[in-house]
Amino acid sequence: MLLIRSVQTVAQRHLQTVVQRHLQTVAQRRLQKRSLALSSALILSLGVLGHLGLTLLSVVPTQAYTANDQQQSEARRLLLLGVQQFEQGQLSQALQSWEMALGHYQSLGDRTGELSTLVNLGSLYRTLGQDGPAQQRLMTALDLAQAQGDRSVEAQVLSQLGTVYNQLGQHQQAIAALQAAVVLDVAQGKPWIAAATLGQLGQAHQSGGNYPQALVAFQQAQQSAVLEQNPLAETSAWLNIGNVAEILGQYGEAAAAYKSALEQAQTLNHQQLEGAALGSLGNIHLLLGQPEQALTAYEQALALHQTVGDRAGILTSSINLGRVYQELSDPDRSLNWLQDALQLAAELGDSVSEAHTLNLLGQHYLAQEHYETAMIVFQQAQTLYHNDGDRRGEASALAHLGQTAQQMGDVSEAIGRFQQALPLVQAINDQATTGKILSALGQLEQQRGQLDTAILHYQEAVTLREAMGQGLTDLSPEQRVAFFDTIAADYQALAALLVERDRPDEAAAILERLDQGF
Repeated sequence: MLLIRSVQTVAQRHLQTVVQRHLQTVAQRRLQKRSLALSSALILSLGVLGHLGLTLLSVVPTQAYTANDQQQSEARRLLLLGVQQFEQGQLSQALQSWEMALGHYQSLGDRTGELSTLVNLGSLYRTLGQDGPAQQRLMTALDLAQAQGDRSVEAQVLSQLGTVYNQLGQHQQAIAALQAAVVLDVAQGKPWIAAATLGQLGQAHQSGGNYPQALVAFQQAQQSAVLEQNPLAETSAWLNIGNVAEILGQYGEAAAAYKSALEQAQTLNHQQLEGAALGSLGNIHLLLGQPEQALTAYEQALALHQTVGDRAGILTSSINLGRVYQELSDPDRSLNWLQDALQLAAELGDSVSEAHTLNLLGQHYLAQEHYETAMIVFQQAQTLYHNDGDRRGEASALAHLGQTAQQMGDVSEAIGRFQQALPLVQAINDQATTGKILSALGQLEQQRGQLDTAILHYQEAVTLREAMGQGLTDLSPEQRVAFFDTIAADYQALAALLVERDRPDEAAAILERLDQGF
C-alpha cells in the first residue's frame, strides 16, 4: 500500500510539472503571437460560482447517405435544434430533441452522431442536476469515443465525467477522470488545458481533503483562464485559491487572492462574485482578530447577494454575521442571524451550511452556559459533517464537544474529544485548527497536572503558529499585529509552564520570539 501511494504521489507531481510547463510554454507563445485559435466545433459555457464547463457537440460530419437520407436529415435537424433550444434556456425541449435524435442515430448505426448526442445529453442532465442519467450517458459516450479513437472528444467526456463524480461525492473517481483528460489534452498539443477541467480537479482534491494538491490545480486553472481570456473563470479561480490558502493557514496568500477576485468581479460588475469575495475577505479579518472590519465586509456582501436574489449567498452571509456577532459579544444578534440561516439552509436543502450553522449555535449555547443543549447541537453538527465527508467540519464539532466537556468539568472526556479531532485536521494540513487543538490539549494536560505533556503540546502549537506567521508578509502591519495578539496566549502559557519546570532561559526565549514577531 505504501509503495502504491508513493507511485501515485510521484505520478501526481509529474502531471503537475507537465501541466505547468505546458502553461508556461503557451504563455510565452502568446507573447509572441497574440491570437491562439482553438478548434471550435464546441460550445463552452462556465457556471457562475464553479468550474462547470458545459460542452455541446453540434457539428456532425457529412456522410454518404443511402435509403436512410430522410432519417439521417431528421436526426441532424433534431441535434441542431436541441443546441438552439439549450442556448435559449429551453432545457426540457432540448432534452426531448436530443433523446429523439439519439434514437435515430442508434437506429441508423451512425456512431458519430450517436456520440455527439450522448455528450450533449450528458451535459444537459448534469445541468438539470440529474447526475445518474448524466453519468450513464457520458459513460456510453466514453466507450464510443475510445472505440473511434477520438481523443479530443474522449478528453471532453472525461472532463464532464469528473464533474459528475464530484457532484456524486466520488472524489477519487473524479480525480482519475480529470487527470486522464489533462493527459489527453497535453498529448494532443492543445494550446492550454481548460480552466474548467483544472478547476474541477481542484474541487475534487479539496473535497477529498488534499488541500496542497487542490491549491496547485486552482493556481493552474487561474493561469489557463488568463490564456482563455475568460475573466469569469479567473475570478472563480482566485476565490478557490483564496479558500484553500485560508484553510492551510496561509492568510497572506488568501487575502491577496480574494483581493484579486474582488477587483475582477468589480470590473465585470458581477455582484454575486463581488459579494463572495467580500465575504471571504471578511473571513480573513475575523481570523486575524479584526471583527469590526469583518462585520463591515459581511454586511456589504449581504447587500450584494440580496440585490441579485442570491439565496445561497444570503445564507452564507447570514452564517458569517452570526459568527462575527459572537466575536463581538452580541449573543442576541448572533442568535437571530443563526436562526434565520438554519431555516434558509433547510429550505435550500443545504446540509453543509446547516452543519456550519449548528456548530455556531452550539457555540452560542456554550457561551450562555447551556452545556447540555450545546452538547446536543454539536453532536448534530458532527453527524452532518461526518455524513458529508467534511473532516475539517467534523474536527471542529469534536473540538467544541471537547470544549463543552471541559466547561462541565470532565477533563478526560474533553481530552478524548480533542484527540479524536486532531488527526482529522492533521490529515488535511489545516494548521490553524491543528494549532488551536494542540493548545487546548496543553491547557487540559496542565489542568490535570501533566506539565511535561502540556509543554510538548504548547511547543507544537507554537511551532505551527510560527510557520503560519512566516506567510503574513503580504498583510498590513496592523493585520500582522492583530494575528500575533490572537496567538500570544499560547506563548505566555508555554513560558509560564517552562518557568514552573525550572527552565527560565527557555521561557525567556519563547517570549522574546513573540516580541520580535518570530
